[in-house]
Amino acid sequence: MKSFTILEAIIGMLVSSVILLVTLYVYQLVSRSFIAYQAENQQKTELFLLKKVISQDFQNCDFVIESKIDDKSIIINGREQIFYNFLPDKIIRLHPNRSDTFFIETTQIESFYIDSVFKLITTMQFSLSIKNEKIPLLFSKRYSAVQLLKGENKIKEGYEY
Repeated sequence: MKSFTILEAIIGMLVSSVILLVTLYVYQLVSRSFIAYQAENQQKTELFLLKKVISQDFQNCDFVIESKIDDKSIIINGREQIFYNFLPDKIIRLHPNRSDTFFIETTQIESFYIDSVFKLITTMQFSLSIKNEKIPLLFSKRYSAVQLLKGENKIKEGYEY
């Protein structure tokens, strides 16, 4: 019966240990890369969803007004009232059926109005910050004459916002 010497067994264990260490290092490297990739894609997905939702809300609404609460909040009124609150570290969207929170830093929020009395917003511009990269966003609302009259009448009647 043939057997291994102690030296051959030690060399075999050493080779196995080296292979195991290399495998563990590669696993750790891939794991870190995947976590970083996942975090980056999560922010990009949130940005994509935010752009899509705000664009849809702007296009499908009757009017967009600035909230009386502060200048960093807007209300979008259509079939249902939607409230947006732009905070420094996130954007909160309150819908009658649900609320959404987008964890994206916002800066330089600016609204442009048809007139300053009724504060009907035609264009809203702000910047988002993702990984120290500023991304400017611009959303516009075109009003028909009927929508303008409806919006002004609702605001004159003491529309709650």
